Amino acid sequence: MSQPDWPSLPAAELAASLTDKDAFIRRAALAELCRRGPSPEAQRALLAGFADASGYVKRTASDIATGWQYRPAHDLVMGLLGDAEDRTRVEALRALCTLGVEADIPSLLPIYDSDPSEDARRMAAWALQLAATPASWEPIFARLERDALGRHRVWACELASRFGNATHLPALERLTGDDDGHVRTAASRAVAALAARVSSTA
Repeated sequence: MSQPDWPSLPAAELAASLTDKDAFIRRAALAELCRRGPSPEAQRALLAGFADASGYVKRTASDIATGWQYRPAHDLVMGLLGDAEDRTRVEALRALCTLGVEADIPSLLPIYDSDPSEDARRMAAWALQLAATPASWEPIFARLERDALGRHRVWACELASRFGNATHLPALERLTGDDDGHVRTAASRAVAALAARVSSTA
């Protein structure tokens, strides 16, 4: 059986396909309906997609919410963090890199610490450093500055450069001797930024 010509289908037919027994049909219908823009019908379909039984559909909904920067989907994206499928959790974390807020940090830290998926842990690190604020960054820094990935240690340096104070200089000084050249460069820049900040407030 040939696949429908999705771009040529009217919205009513796409909406009807959202309840098809075939998850790939539901996914394609949702993607096409939302591709046409955030109409009220598309928004309803998008939010309903997060409750679909198929990970394909849920991941598509999450990806669309990211593309739209669709804040009303935030809580539904958060609900996918406990999904049994690694790929679905990763896609939800990817969405939180756009839709996430400071209040998400307590939910993201356990994923960074112990999710069984390495991809999920890495995406959680990215989401965490994006959500960090002056009030919430230190638990993130404490993890990233000792992470095995050089990229994460670079992010730690960048966080300290933005939010740190003199108490963070010892950790940064240690990172200026890191095996990774990118980390050494980021740490040196952060040390200079903190030193300038400290001297300006002295």
